[in-house]
Amino acid sequence: MYADAGCYTASSVHFVDGLGREDVYRGCSTFDENATPAECSVHALPDFEGNIYNFGVCKEYCGGKRDCNGDPHTTPDLPVDGIWSACETCNVVVDQLNNTVGVGDIRCLDGGESLVQICPGEEDRCMVEMEVDWYPRGHHTYRP
Repeated sequence: MYADAGCYTASSVHFVDGLGREDVYRGCSTFDENATPAECSVHALPDFEGNIYNFGVCKEYCGGKRDCNGDPHTTPDLPVDGIWSACETCNVVVDQLNNTVGVGDIRCLDGGESLVQICPGEEDRCMVEMEVDWYPRGHHTYRP
């Protein structure tokens, strides 16, 4: 049989034009996964213009049961901050060899979800600022 090992449900909620929207995706899998309770999380994801929006996401798998996609799914929590922008916020100073100078968060160079903070206002937007200090002998430090 094709795709009969178990079924999955993935659902996400987010804001669209100020209104909450839920998308639910259901299907069956050829892979046998252990049935687990729903795993829910929040992800900050960019749109085509680079604006970051928050999505509540839940994933479920029901293995060993037939036709379980008709079962009720777990609805993720709607991120109440979803109508505001979210930006990566951090501070670090590094030298020309990417060695940290002083106190700072080296994760700033690669970025990541743990650095995302919700902007305080609905109309706020993110801004990237970089400063470079060049020294007489060619050494430099920069703050991304």
